Amino acid sequence: MQKGMLALLLLLSSLVGCGEQKSLEAAQATSNEQNNTGSEKAILLALGRSVGSTFESGTLAIITPVLSATGETPITVNIVDKNNDNNLFTSSISNVSFTSPCAENNQASFSSATIASNTGTVTTTYQANGCVGEDKITASLEGQSVTATGTLTVSSPELGSISSIVPEHTTLAIKGFSTESLPATVQVSFSIKDTKGDPIANKEVRFSLSDTTGGLSLSKSIGYTDLSGTASTFVSSGLVNTTFRILAETDQLDSNGNTVGVMQTSSVALSVNSGLPTARAFGIGVETFNPLGWHYLNTAVDVTVSASDINNGPVANGNVISFISSAGQIQKELGQIASCTIEEGDCTVKWESGPPYPNKEEPTAFVMAYTTGEEDFIDNNSNGVFDIGETYTSLPEPYIDLNRDNTRNDGETFIDQNNNGVWDDVYNDQKYRGAHCSNDALMAGHCNSLAQLFTQTELVLSAEIIKITASTEVDLSSNAQIIIVEIQDENDVIPPVGTKIEFSCKGDVVKVDAPKPNTIPNKLSLKAYKLDMYLYKDATTGYDGAADSQTKCLIEVTTVLNGYYSHPIVVNY
Repeated sequence: MQKGMLALLLLLSSLVGCGEQKSLEAAQATSNEQNNTGSEKAILLALGRSVGSTFESGTLAIITPVLSATGETPITVNIVDKNNDNNLFTSSISNVSFTSPCAENNQASFSSATIASNTGTVTTTYQANGCVGEDKITASLEGQSVTATGTLTVSSPELGSISSIVPEHTTLAIKGFSTESLPATVQVSFSIKDTKGDPIANKEVRFSLSDTTGGLSLSKSIGYTDLSGTASTFVSSGLVNTTFRILAETDQLDSNGNTVGVMQTSSVALSVNSGLPTARAFGIGVETFNPLGWHYLNTAVDVTVSASDINNGPVANGNVISFISSAGQIQKELGQIASCTIEEGDCTVKWESGPPYPNKEEPTAFVMAYTTGEEDFIDNNSNGVFDIGETYTSLPEPYIDLNRDNTRNDGETFIDQNNNGVWDDVYNDQKYRGAHCSNDALMAGHCNSLAQLFTQTELVLSAEIIKITASTEVDLSSNAQIIIVEIQDENDVIPPVGTKIEFSCKGDVVKVDAPKPNTIPNKLSLKAYKLDMYLYKDATTGYDGAADSQTKCLIEVTTVLNGYYSHPIVVNY
């Protein structure tokens, strides 16, 4: 008997070394029976299902083994003691966990994935949510290598619709010229729903492009819907301005998962646009043409740049415009010196009067704006891109044209774009510089770079000191007279905007016809401001002209700093 027990213990040791805990328990129970000592049998737990008076170990009770696409079913497992005639085990609490491949991929779920019970029976509810085909359910007894399994089948959902979701951005930048507001890559998504309007998860969707002009590309051609029924791909722009759509299709399946048709849709129209300004649509303007600026500090004037793309739409937000001024200073808030960033097609900086000042012979400040963009071309065939043989205007390096002769002269500031130390009038490669080229033009080397666009405006730095030029004596004895009045500053140019002019005559016989008051307008002029002063005798005053008489008329000027100037005119009548 001792030898028999020793052999049995060796057998048990071997089984434990193999990790077979269940077999160990069975062996221990057998040992107890062989000992026949009258003690209780060891507990040997098992998972399974009860069918009538029998117990099927290792098998789950699945109420509905074939589910619809979003169907659910209760799943029950019994915990029994095999050494107690497969009676339900209720002596202590048992923890049972449920898993399946679809549940692990978030395509199905359990109402309770882990359940504690001392009744010997555990039930959970399986919910399909994107799972298609067979799914093997496994119930495991915590702390022991005891399991039960069952397989159910989820039918393919009945396809109801596939629709496009409008992307955040419908316009893409030319490849290599993206900004935060105009990306070169965007996500395009599609929604798949069943006939009840519920999302279909884990559904294959195939993507393609309606056009690949210029190198358009997709991040992937096949995707799968998530739990919300959405499948997405990313589209990246190419090198050519174009309009295109993304096509999406998915298979219609029967209840057995066989393909019986295809459902298709397309995205909204998407476009690739340079978002870059073109030379012909790049302009500059100033708020005030004749500010008080001659040897006067900090008179501020808004300078605004407008920039449009090849289609005359506003360029992309984020384009940076740089400035150079021949006099005064360009400023921008937040420490951004001499630049501004395009928002909704334009941007504004401040010009402020101050040194350096121009010469008094021409007290003008020139402000030049420049940025990266596209040269102009004549689109003969209206296809929106530059074709070989079409006429284009090659731009020189940007410069300030101080004498307005449309070419750079010595002493005029320029932007040395290629850092060769000299100003280049026309680039040597003789290629169109821009982002809109046909494939043939691209192959010929056009559109391999961008141009520096530039435009300029000017302001007159008007002075506070005023000069008035007009007749000093007028004879009205025979006829009324028109007096030409010139108002100018100390440099003989138009005075500052807002300078006030008034006309008056003493007595009630001589009248003056002129605006009262007259104000110097906002005007770009390097000459004096001229206006007419009409003097005449008022016949309603009763004067009979029997005796010669004389009076005085006065031209008065009040400057923007409240300076006062006057010019008297002696009038004989």
